[in-house]
Amino acid sequence: MASSLKNGGFINSPRTRGAGYDTGGLLEYTVSNGHTGNILPGDPVKLVAGSNDLAVASVSTDYVVGVFAGMKPEGQPTFIPLNYFASGTSARPNFLGQSVLKALVIPSTDRVFEVQADGSVSAGDIGRNFDVTVGTGATIATGTSPKIISTARVHASSRSAAGGVVKMVGFVDRAGEAITDAYPYILVQFNNTIDTKVSLS
Repeated sequence: MASSLKNGGFINSPRTRGAGYDTGGLLEYTVSNGHTGNILPGDPVKLVAGSNDLAVASVSTDYVVGVFAGMKPEGQPTFIPLNYFASGTSARPNFLGQSVLKALVIPSTDRVFEVQADGSVSAGDIGRNFDVTVGTGATIATGTSPKIISTARVHASSRSAAGGVVKMVGFVDRAGEAITDAYPYILVQFNNTIDTKVSLS
């Protein structure tokens, strides 16, 4: 308990940003008890204002902390993700009497993510901004996120305008994938991350 001011300077934290030997590169956040809305693996997530609780990020004004990887089992000392967070879930009290839901997140800072586009893109789109949209067929039953990249020009030519959720940085180079695919898998980085936000106010 910090009941007095000790002026100890900055101390290294075990909460690693990026790949730590014991974290797999995951960060730990909380999800509020009874949170409304499913959170699925692959969903970009943000912090609820004024808290350390997660919610799904969906619009270009959201500041992303990362991509949801799963839930941390209560009482587990290691990072073993569960599949998803189901809307309305509440935690059982732990041995300290605390009811806390822990989520594991792949941090967005300096990370490149793979995601599918809802239409064709070209090499000329590399470096352009895109919005995120919701696809079909992905639910708790499938255990996958419905989030995909929108190739539609949603706001002020979203491919080129500032404010798109992600910036395209390349194509997925993998057997069976091609730039000319109708719905190609592309590589992106988030434009607005929690680290680029000036203030939470």
